[in-house]
Amino acid sequence: MIITEIEKLKNRKNKVILDNGETIYLYNSELRKLGLDIDSNITEEMYELIMSEYIFARAKKKALAILERSINSKHQLRTKLKRADYNDNIIDKVMGFLEEYNFVDDYMYSKIYIEANSSRKSKLELKMELKKRGIDNDIIQSIFEEMSDDSEELAVRKFVRKYQDADGNIPDEKRMKALSALYRKGFNKDIIRKVIDVDYDY
Repeated sequence: MIITEIEKLKNRKNKVILDNGETIYLYNSELRKLGLDIDSNITEEMYELIMSEYIFARAKKKALAILERSINSKHQLRTKLKRADYNDNIIDKVMGFLEEYNFVDDYMYSKIYIEANSSRKSKLELKMELKKRGIDNDIIQSIFEEMSDDSEELAVRKFVRKYQDADGNIPDEKRMKALSALYRKGFNKDIIRKVIDVDYDY
C-alpha cells in the first residue's frame, strides 16, 4: 500500500490516505517514528503494526476515557468512536475487548438509566429513550417485566404536584390540563386515574 496523500489536521494529527482508498489517522510523532511520508510503501507487516500498536491502542484508550466520564450504551459508544474517525473494524475490536471485560453492558446501562429517571418519566418515555440509545428490544422488555407499577405511580404523583394549589389540591380548571399532560407523556391510564381519583378525591 502506498501513501498518496497526507492532510494535516488540528492537534498535530494527520489524515493519511492510501492508494486503496483507505484512510488512517496518525500523529506527527507517529509518522516520524514509522518513517512515513507521501509515496511511502506500507507493507502488510507495518500495516498490522499500525492498526494494533497505534490505532487500536488509541481507540481503546479513547473508549475507556469515555466510559470513565459516564456510563454509555454500546450504541452510544460506537457512535462516539465513529465520530473520532475510527473505522468499523477497529470499533468492533474495541467493543469486543470492552465486552470481554464487562466494561459495557446494555442490560446494566438500562437498569441504571431507568432507576435514575423512573421518578419523572413514564414507562413509555423510558422505553423510547432506551431505543434511541440503541438498546435491544429484548433487553428493554426483560427489564420492564421485572418492574412494578410503583415507580410509575410515584412519577405520576411527582408530576401532578405542579398543578396543586397552596392547599395541596388540584383545582377543577387545572385537572384536565394535568390529565392531558399525563396521557401525552404515556403514563398508564389506570395509574393516572388511581392517583387523581384517590389522592385528590375526584
